[in-house]
Amino acid sequence: MKISLTNSKEVYEFLNKEWNSFFNSKKVKRQTKPQYYFFKIEENNKIAGASVLSVKSNIGTIEDILIKKDCREKGIGKELLKSIENKAREENCRKILLKTSNIHTEAKSFYLSNGYKQIAALPNLWYNSDWYFFVKEL
Repeated sequence: MKISLTNSKEVYEFLNKEWNSFFNSKKVKRQTKPQYYFFKIEENNKIAGASVLSVKSNIGTIEDILIKKDCREKGIGKELLKSIENKAREENCRKILLKTSNIHTEAKSFYLSNGYKQIAALPNLWYNSDWYFFVKEL
């Protein structure tokens, strides 16, 4: 037995072939790459916030969402979140996942107030911070 680092193409081709074989045997369609959607919200012709949604296998993941500090508490984040959720529904997503950390002090209560449920908390995961994982059924 030998384990070694190798190039990404060789590993990708192997994994793709084997996973496709596995999913075909289970009669399940496999989506190998996520589709990305990029959102921006403007106020006074300037970007006030932005987000990235990835969609794979009927699950949406909010990869990033950020509202400029001076644009918060104006409903901008809520409107952006609604747009993301609507796009996820259009793409037949059943759920949306996201994560945030205790560094972003307002984020946890923001997501809870918008119908997301915390499903996990992992202490000291990245950046010496606690991370919280959320899901919302669509």
